[in-house]
Amino acid sequence: MKNMKIVLLSIALMLFFASCAGQPAPDDALPNDVQNVDTQANDASENEQGSDSADSGVNSANSESIKIVYFDFDEFALTQGNMDIALANADSLSSSSASIKLEGNCDEWGSDEYNYALGLKRAKAVKDAITSNGIDESRISMVSYGESNPICSEKNKSCWSKNRRVETKFLP
Repeated sequence: MKNMKIVLLSIALMLFFASCAGQPAPDDALPNDVQNVDTQANDASENEQGSDSADSGVNSANSESIKIVYFDFDEFALTQGNMDIALANADSLSSSSASIKLEGNCDEWGSDEYNYALGLKRAKAVKDAITSNGIDESRISMVSYGESNPICSEKNKSCWSKNRRVETKFLP
């Protein structure tokens, strides 16, 4: 009977810790430069896109101007600025019948599982926006890379904001 209680207690503790593993770090547990991340970080990363084609925000696989949609920390809802970018992308995509892939990405904060789910939610938010603007849903596939596909690896707010994104890729 005593062994059964120990086993049950062990299982309960494992379930408790497993349920906590997917939660993002609270703001007060993050370094100071991650706290209070807002749209200014996203605006700064969009302004830094300049003429360098590797960081231009334009999908180099196509001559059309398909821009990267950036997200705030721990968010997947489209802001008005993000919605405008997604709708402009939908306008560009409407002139083609090519299949597209929406790639959701995250910064390094949070567990792998949490970030894969968040990346997928970000991709779905962009998919919903472009399908509501007339793009056929059957042309779209989604994938989440979580935190495994960073475009910037420095440990600062500007870099992390560049990794919170959805990229649109054309499929062959």
